[in-house]
Amino acid sequence: MLPLQDPSRLVENVPSNPTLALTFALCSLPALAGYYYLYQHDKTPPKIKVSYSTPSSPRPQDEITYRIRFRVSQGPLHQIVAWGKRLAIVTKPMLLVRIESESKSVNTFTPRQDKIGALTGLQDPARLTEVMEERILPITIKALSPSGLISSGLQAAFDQALMSIISELIAKLRASQGHATIRLSDFVFQSIFRATAAAFFGPTFPSSDPDTWSDFSILISNIHILNSSISKWPLIARKARSARNSMMNTFVRYLENWWYADGYDRIDGISPMVERFLLAAKEEELGLEEAAGCLFSVFWDAVVNVSSTSFWLMAQVLEDDSTSRAITSEARSRSDYSKARILDSAVHETLRWAPLPQPVRHTAADMAIDVDGKRYIIHSGTQIIADMSDFHFDEDLYAEAQSFNARRFLDDSLPLPRPFGEGKHMCKGMHLAKLQIKSFISTSFRVFDFKSFSRSLD
Repeated sequence: MLPLQDPSRLVENVPSNPTLALTFALCSLPALAGYYYLYQHDKTPPKIKVSYSTPSSPRPQDEITYRIRFRVSQGPLHQIVAWGKRLAIVTKPMLLVRIESESKSVNTFTPRQDKIGALTGLQDPARLTEVMEERILPITIKALSPSGLISSGLQAAFDQALMSIISELIAKLRASQGHATIRLSDFVFQSIFRATAAAFFGPTFPSSDPDTWSDFSILISNIHILNSSISKWPLIARKARSARNSMMNTFVRYLENWWYADGYDRIDGISPMVERFLLAAKEEELGLEEAAGCLFSVFWDAVVNVSSTSFWLMAQVLEDDSTSRAITSEARSRSDYSKARILDSAVHETLRWAPLPQPVRHTAADMAIDVDGKRYIIHSGTQIIADMSDFHFDEDLYAEAQSFNARRFLDDSLPLPRPFGEGKHMCKGMHLAKLQIKSFISTSFRVFDFKSFSRSLD
């Protein structure tokens, strides 16, 4: 990619002959193309983009062969430069934990601050990031533990909200004589979005408002742009920034009355965990927008990855009639989905396959580490990323690792996949995520009879 130039330089020494027209055309075409793209993009309804591959089209063997050769040549820790950023890719299990333990300069603060800034648009997300790490995350450790999910009522609230949403869909189907068209991704994402919002925030949060969902879905499809350096370019991410502002305003309006009542009011149906978040935000003297950003960040993490994984799992199950029948039978024969063995195995197999965002650390000082007899130097400013793909597709651990096998983890001797990271910074919401996925899949297959009419699922 060519570096940006000062626009004034583009008109220096412009010739006064016919080449002027050609020069003008060459300089104008990119801008015109950009305007055309934005105009057309605004006319297109928001759609969720989800990566999907079927068991009949596994990862290309050339890619796997390349990855193996690359790892052998580079070792369990290799470094690259991408978009001007230094990246260190860790592929060996527990190596990231060791790096964290050997260097106090390795932290999660910088990656989290960048993420919060991109998602919320706050000009200075440092204070909110500090409160998130020191106050909010410790609250989630207990609240999102298996026992905490039950005792707080969060698990039951999600289940009830999900059933209510699906009942609405059933009513719509009956009103249309049992026939309606809905994209699989929209069914999955909207259901989990609304159920999670209801469980977290109660009925006063406008999760059923089409505009709220539209803003959220635009962000899902464009967050990678907001996370990049090009997001600051004038014509880039205009629609995403507008959707982000709308979502932040939605959270501000949701909180406003409670916030200015100084604790003398209560939000109807709010979960105890979220209420504790708000009390901590008050104690830390955050502003209203920062508190809104806190809730938005937590909600985002609780919806996006769960939705894409649930979509991926449902698509895989619908591809296999035997697995589909088994999960349907299991869902309809037991009320407690947490004890559904085939579903549990299918969820773990999906977590082995599905591409989730990888844990990221930042190193604030140069460090050296010895791994397998080789010394690696990691420079200050490097982002350290854990990639468990080699572990998840290790043929020595998982037979026919390139095939999706929903019953694979019925074998209790197999090591479970590690999509949620390792060590003290392991994802605090992993138990909630598994609950959401199982609840959604179990409820859907219990209530509906699914049939795949095409192998090219949307």
